[in-house]
Amino acid sequence: ATCGPILAPLLMAEERTWSGLLRVIGELALGRLLAYLAFGAGVGYLGTELQGPWLDKAVAIAMVLLALTMFLYVAMRGWPHLPLCRVVNTRFVRFPILLGLLTGINVCPPFLLAISSALGLGSMVLGLALFGGFFLGTSLYLLALVPLGFLGRWPNLRLVALMTAVLVGGVFLVMGIVRLVT
Repeated sequence: ATCGPILAPLLMAEERTWSGLLRVIGELALGRLLAYLAFGAGVGYLGTELQGPWLDKAVAIAMVLLALTMFLYVAMRGWPHLPLCRVVNTRFVRFPILLGLLTGINVCPPFLLAISSALGLGSMVLGLALFGGFFLGTSLYLLALVPLGFLGRWPNLRLVALMTAVLVGGVFLVMGIVRLVT
């Protein structure tokens, strides 16, 4: 439920072939895997030393970065002629990997359960294993998003996807800022 509004516009915002769509799904999965493994290792290592306020600030920063990444993606798709968009050419920024990484560290109820389990393990290796399994279990929904990628064939739906990405980015920006200031 948390990742769908972020990933659906990304999949729909461009016209892609089967291979292109599978590459994007793979890059999203890679970003999520990297985030889950890093988080699992860190939480497992810290065990019970991880303090709540630190976790809240890390999640808030991830939300703000996620929002800014979505805004940059929309700018790159909508106004590729802008100087910033030419500098941040998509050959240098892999948005699916970056968005996968940032969605991989945003907290949802199953993620909180995995964190509490990893904290109880008190082992970096066990934390890695736990979050590796969490990645496998939660990656099934990526397959359900594949059909959305074919909606990018229609320019009007690509525009709707970009507008949705701006709205979702705005929601995550507000959520992140609120978490940072509270």
